[in-house]
Amino acid sequence: MFSALNVEKGPGTGWTVYPPLSAEAHPRLSVDIAILALHVAGISSLLGSINFITTIHSRILGLQVLTLSVLIWCIAIMAILIILSLPVLAGGVTLLLLDRNASARFYNLSGGGDAVLFQHLLWFLGHPEVYILILPGLGIVTHAVIWGRGSRTIYGRRSLIVAVVAIGIIGCLVWAHHIFTVGLDLDTRAYFIAATVGIALPTGIKLYSWNATILGNSSRLTLPIIWTYGLITIFTLGGVTGVILANTVIDIVLHDTFLVVSHLHLVLSIGAVIRIAIGINLWAPLFSGVTPNKIWGLGGLIRLLIGVFLIFMPIHLVGLNGGPRRYDNLPDIFLGWIKVSSYGRIIALNGLCAILLSFIIGWIERRVTINSRGTIGRDILIGGNRRFIRASSIGVRVFIK
Repeated sequence: MFSALNVEKGPGTGWTVYPPLSAEAHPRLSVDIAILALHVAGISSLLGSINFITTIHSRILGLQVLTLSVLIWCIAIMAILIILSLPVLAGGVTLLLLDRNASARFYNLSGGGDAVLFQHLLWFLGHPEVYILILPGLGIVTHAVIWGRGSRTIYGRRSLIVAVVAIGIIGCLVWAHHIFTVGLDLDTRAYFIAATVGIALPTGIKLYSWNATILGNSSRLTLPIIWTYGLITIFTLGGVTGVILANTVIDIVLHDTFLVVSHLHLVLSIGAVIRIAIGINLWAPLFSGVTPNKIWGLGGLIRLLIGVFLIFMPIHLVGLNGGPRRYDNLPDIFLGWIKVSSYGRIIALNGLCAILLSFIIGWIERRVTINSRGTIGRDILIGGNRRFIRASSIGVRVFIK
């Protein structure tokens, strides 16, 4: 893909690679190289998914499936979604390759083809891809809630597992809500409206399980739990705008506006970043012995959330007033909102720097603890077993080597 950017000025087709721009109007070698890159990346994802499924299946022989942790369920559903959806995109870009180099007419209207066919094939991967990115994070958050609140299990565990499976199934059936503007017939639009609204139900079950577990235990607040509160807030706001866009009448009016940009980034981009941060805060002390400084971590999180709200709430308003995306020069009426959004980026960047500093300070505190306790950090024998002593800012932890 990087080499494609340096061949004949790169593939200027947009990230969706829609024909006819990517077919007749763009006869460059760079587009063919980019299609090859998609095939190679798809093969790697398929092999990784097969690896996940095979490993999980080999571990549950003789056990009840429902005894698996929610994280394992999320990874299994993610792998199945990849195997179901990626070959469809591979077939779509292969047909595009034939259109470009073998005089085929799959997407050429003059030859009996249909360019909208490519959009269906692209978005059959494009929407499951959203849940491919989100589902592992949902499992991480579930573990953080269980561990952070001192609970043995998540509230409504079986319902949560059913909700995860339902998200995977329905996520494969709602792809065309991305292309309401291409002229779908009324019955087709009615189906995709119902399916899109329906996927909000298992998502609501998931949020309810997290909140019930958090509020049902009286353990102290930890950084992963505080991050989870921030995730629930952002994910809920972004999800509500998705339910609004599920209505085809509203979506046709707001399609390609900044409202769609805000919905996508609140749910996927910022939501995914916060899930990664929750996982790092949850497992970094175990893997590295470094416990992030809670004060700096909390301050960074608050600034990040404030920055995110200042970035995307004004953009919501710009989109509701018809502000189009992918424009570098908007009307002056939107200038004030765009300035507020720009200030929000500075605040969010400041929060990310503070979060990074929380790990650096935690590492310094760990070194101080080690020095205060003498020479710690070498193999010793305890009870006939070789163990390794590792220190952190909350005390010494012993791990079997």
